[in-house]
Amino acid sequence: MRLRNGGAILSTFRLPTRGCGLLGAGLGHNPVVISTIRDKPIGPLEGIKEVERLLDEAYTKACGKDHRVFGEVQVGSREYDRLWRSQGFSPTYGEITPTGVAYLFGVMLPPRPVEHFVDLGSGMGKLCLQAWLQFGHQLSSITGVELSKVRHKRAVAAAMELVTTERIQGQWVPDSAQLDLVLGDMFKLPLHDKTFLYCANLTFSPEILSRLSRKILRESPSGTRVVSMRPLTGVPITEPQECKLAIRGIPEPPKVKPAMGAFYDEDDGPLVTAPPMPADPEFDDSIDPAWEGMTRSRRSFPRTRLLRRDIRNPRRSLCGLRRRRSVGQPLETDRKMLKLVDHLDLPMTWSNHTPLYVYGVVMAPL
Repeated sequence: MRLRNGGAILSTFRLPTRGCGLLGAGLGHNPVVISTIRDKPIGPLEGIKEVERLLDEAYTKACGKDHRVFGEVQVGSREYDRLWRSQGFSPTYGEITPTGVAYLFGVMLPPRPVEHFVDLGSGMGKLCLQAWLQFGHQLSSITGVELSKVRHKRAVAAAMELVTTERIQGQWVPDSAQLDLVLGDMFKLPLHDKTFLYCANLTFSPEILSRLSRKILRESPSGTRVVSMRPLTGVPITEPQECKLAIRGIPEPPKVKPAMGAFYDEDDGPLVTAPPMPADPEFDDSIDPAWEGMTRSRRSFPRTRLLRRDIRNPRRSLCGLRRRRSVGQPLETDRKMLKLVDHLDLPMTWSNHTPLYVYGVVMAPL
C-alpha cells in the first residue's frame, strides 16, 4: 500500500495473516512455541532464547548469515547521503537484544484495554517482530517507521520469512496485533492514536530531539508513555524526586562516577602538565621542477580539508524555513507536558546495559 503525504511516507507494509494461520491449524500444527514464549516472555530459557532462535532463523534466510552488520549504511552511497542530508539524522545503526525487548515490554505493559505501540526508527524491524511474537496478544497495533530504504526492505523480507516458518504456524496469528512497517519520515507519521512510543535517540541531534518532543506533545493523547535512550530536551520536563524501582525488582540505573580533575597549588602551579598543542598544518609550497615556466606555487592542502569539502551538506538548513510563531502565541501542545516517571536499566545493547528514560504525557497544572 502506497501513501501520498508530501513525499514523506513512501510506503507501508502490512504483515499478512491470510494463508499462514488457518492453513497451519488445518494441517495439524500445534503452536506450542508461541504459547511458551507468551506464557514466559522473560524466562531466559523458555521465552527469550526461543524468540532469539526464531528471529535469527528468519533474518538469516532473508538477509544472510551476517545480518547483524547489514544494518549499517555504506559511507558514500546514495542511501548514506540521503540519511545524512536529513537534518540531524544519523545512519549509525545499533540493535537491541531480545532480552532487553522482553524486559521492556514485560515492565511497561500494564493491563490496558487498548495499546498502540510505535517504534520511531525501527531499523531492520527486530523490535517490532519480537513484540509481535511475544506480546501481540496484549497490543492492538504495532508500527515501525524507518527512513532507510535498505533497512526497510530487509525488515519486510524478514517479516515475510517469519510468517511462513512452520514452527510458528497456528491459530494464534489472526489474534495477534496488526503489524505495519512504514518507510518514511517519522515526523510525518501521525501519533494521534499511539499510546506507547519507543525511540532509540542516542545519535539524534539536539534539534531533532526538540522537534520530536514538540511533535509528541502536539499529537499524542494524554496518558501516552514515551521510552527513550536519551533525555528529551526542548520541552518543560518535571523530574521526580526518586524512582522506587526496588519494589518492582528492577535494579537502579548506574550512577555516574566523578571525573578526576587536575589539582593546582597556589605557589608551584599545576601538578599536571598541559598536553602539547597540535602542530600547524604543513604545506608544500615548492615549485614543481617539471614546470620551469610556472609562476604560481603548487600547494597541497591537508586531506581532511578535501574530504570535508566533498561531504559537506549542500542543502539549506531547515531552521530558517520553519513557520515563525508570533509573540505571545502559545505552543500547540494543549497545556501538555512530558513528565519523567521512571528509570529503567535494561540489557538493551549487545555490549552493556542502557538506562532508559520513561516519560508520561500529562496535563500541565494551571
